[in-house]
Amino acid sequence: MSSRKRRKPRPVDPERLGAEYVCGHCTADTLVSTDPPPPVVFIGHDETCPTRTGAADPMPSLLRALDRAAS
Repeated sequence: MSSRKRRKPRPVDPERLGAEYVCGHCTADTLVSTDPPPPVVFIGHDETCPTRTGAADPMPSLLRALDRAAS
């Protein structure tokens, strides 16, 4: 086990996460629903987007958005 202390995750504002999300393959639209709780971020990829069809992993784009939204 590492001797480094684990950082406590900071909460991320869903509105900011939706604003920061950029798909690397298409011009995805985002919609944030905060009512009723919990907040949900919907990502609408283009019909031909490889992320939508399952050929590309959405995690890199999501992690970039989380990083920008948390800073």
